[in-house]
Amino acid sequence: MSRSSLRTLTDRRGERYATPKQDIPTKLDRAREKKAATREDERKLAAWALAVKIRDQYSDRHTLKRVSSTRLMLDPDSGHAHHIEPRENLDTRYDVRNGVTLSAITHEAVERNKLKIIGTRFFVLHGRRYINADHRLIFKKG
Repeated sequence: MSRSSLRTLTDRRGERYATPKQDIPTKLDRAREKKAATREDERKLAAWALAVKIRDQYSDRHTLKRVSSTRLMLDPDSGHAHHIEPRENLDTRYDVRNGVTLSAITHEAVERNKLKIIGTRFFVLHGRRYINADHRLIFKKG
């Protein structure tokens, strides 16, 4: 190490050696941030689901029957907004083109792989191709 790269005591006095305790987030702060992020995510997902149902005019895309907007998940006619690409994919999580309205019965069949959703049109995000639910979909028994 050359002498010119060594720092003098005067240079070092202005530096902080550690983060002051008041600047470190506490466990409570982290919990509050996580709860706020969860609430924001729930709000965005609710807005996404409403946009999907409105686009599909509250009709099951497989049976074309009208679905109800009840919050009772066990009602066979209740409308569910379903992510075609899993919602863990953050690129398409809130994209309306990735959602389809299904009745509870159809949704269960899709979730259990008894029905498969096949796209007729696609969109591309970050170099990946996804089914575009704004267009006609084909449901195939799986």
